[in-house]
Amino acid sequence: MSFIVFNQQLIAKSAFQANFSNRSFYYGDGFFETILYKSGKFPFSKWHVERIINSFQLLHLKFENEFTLQSLESDLLQLIVANKVSNEDIVVKINFYRNGESGYNPTTTAYSWLAELKQMPIWKDKISLCFYTEEKKSAGKISQLKSTNALIYVMAAQFAAQQIKDEAIVFNTNNQVADCTNSNLFIIHQSKMYTPPLTDGGVDGVARKMLMNNFEVEEKSLTANDIINADEVFLTNAVRLIQPVFQVDDKKYSSVQTTTLQNKLMVLIN
Repeated sequence: MSFIVFNQQLIAKSAFQANFSNRSFYYGDGFFETILYKSGKFPFSKWHVERIINSFQLLHLKFENEFTLQSLESDLLQLIVANKVSNEDIVVKINFYRNGESGYNPTTTAYSWLAELKQMPIWKDKISLCFYTEEKKSAGKISQLKSTNALIYVMAAQFAAQQIKDEAIVFNTNNQVADCTNSNLFIIHQSKMYTPPLTDGGVDGVARKMLMNNFEVEEKSLTANDIINADEVFLTNAVRLIQPVFQVDDKKYSSVQTTTLQNKLMVLIN
């Protein structure tokens, strides 16, 4: 991809110069969004804008008017057209970071943002998970952000790779399920869907929100035993939407109800 958007300006990627005093680089003082472009539209853009605004407020960044639904979609469409991928399904990655120099106490509420395109990842029809318990995630408002400080997910992803699993389940300090390395987690037990409440430390995922707005889902704190005893397990995120899980550690699952749910969700976004 030859072009990026930096602070609403379309520029050649080769012309971009990184600022090495970037507070996101030093402190994780920022957040990111991963946005799906599919069939010529952004199916979750409404929830992405909502989450961007909430993230600005939480990090005490000065909100600017460019992050309306219409203006963001316009900027991203410009990026997609410039890179000549209008007819493809593509992933947009946006990184937001606070301006200013080093020091824990920031001197400004101004920010910068950068958007680039990534190819759609190749994924399996069904994936395997493991439990990651070496480090725990604290539960609070910041835990719901897609923060640029994501070390626990980096460590959990490395652990999953060592176990020859696709993703790892991350727990909070109360040994309740928070989420997974790249996704929110759902279970189906006796034909009812459950997912951990955001107060248990999971990221406020947009696919999670769409699912909860359109289907009957109960928020419930989940333990490792709840996962093992579930009939089905699946993950959601903004790119993969719904992904069935066929195995957690040594336990295997069916995916009949999850597949039906997948089909219903695809109807909603197409």
